[in-house]
Amino acid sequence: MPFTVERLTALSFPQLTLPDATVAATLDAAHAELAQQYRTRHAEIVKKLDALTRMLNDPAHWWHAPGPARIASEENWQRWHQRQLAALTRFDADRRAWRQALAVPTARG
Repeated sequence: MPFTVERLTALSFPQLTLPDATVAATLDAAHAELAQQYRTRHAEIVKKLDALTRMLNDPAHWWHAPGPARIASEENWQRWHQRQLAALTRFDADRRAWRQALAVPTARG
C-alpha cells in the first residue's frame, strides 16, 4: 500500500480524484514490481544457498578431515597426552631458563 500511495501522490492524489482504473492500474503495477523484486531476491538467495550447501558438503574442505576419528583414537590421545604432560611438567624449568636467558646482558649492550 505505501508504494501505491507514493505513486498515486505523484499523480496528485488525494488532491485530485483519480479514475478507479488509474488507482487499480497503479496498485497492480506496484504489486507486480514488488513481486518481481521478491522473486529476484529469492532466486539470488536460493543460488547463494545452493553454493553454500555445495561448499559445506564438498569433501575437499577441511571440516571433512578425519578429525572425529583422530579425536576418538586412543593412540592419538596417548601421544597428545604425553606431549601435554611433558610441557606442563617442565613449565617451571622452561620459565627459569627463559628468565635466565632474558637476564643475560647482550654483547651489544
